Amino acid sequence: YGNDVDIGGEIDPEVIEFDHNMSLEPAFATFTPGLRGDEISVVLSQGSPLIDAGDPMFDDPDGSRSDVGAYGGSYLIVYDLDEDGWEDNYDCDDTDPEIYPGAPDDWYDGINSDCESGSDYDQDGDGVDSAAYGGTDCDDEDASTTEPCEEPEEETDPTEEDPVDTGEDTDGPGTEDTAGPSAISDTGEEKSGCNCATATGTPSPWMGLLGLLALARRRAT
Repeated sequence: YGNDVDIGGEIDPEVIEFDHNMSLEPAFATFTPGLRGDEISVVLSQGSPLIDAGDPMFDDPDGSRSDVGAYGGSYLIVYDLDEDGWEDNYDCDDTDPEIYPGAPDDWYDGINSDCESGSDYDQDGDGVDSAAYGGTDCDDEDASTTEPCEEPEEETDPTEEDPVDTGEDTDGPGTEDTAGPSAISDTGEEKSGCNCATATGTPSPWMGLLGLLALARRRAT
């Protein structure tokens, strides 16, 4: 307001803060499509730097200095359609009496019932949405951290661990035992350094029978 020079085309950065010009985030409250016919209602949140920042020669309907934007100035006609005590120049949804500046707000329901700026999925206000609702903030109650959630480590199945060598013969009967440093002979004595089993065994009873037959033949002759 009150500029005494005309600025055409792209605004030169050198004149942004010159003679009542401003370059800043307006902090609009969450707007609700569909209000006032086909228009989109955009109002300022209570913390917006544009409130009471308009031309001091004009007042808002409440008698305060005019706000910057469409809802500033004493000629503004305001309504309170939902009768919640807030006129539509500050009420971001003037059709719902439970939505107004400072109303109780339920986080993560997608509606800024308190008419504040910012995401309803960013409870700690650090600018990053909760990881549970499409963002990357793993702790949405602590504004000092915006670290993403760590991937859980894969747990190993104890049944899939490498088998322990017990030294037992697992090859089945009839095979050589090569697991240990010693072996047991047929007499029950341990034979150090032997890695094979002896195969002497007990003499067959047929051998004794054949010996008796041979002795009988000699006596007959």
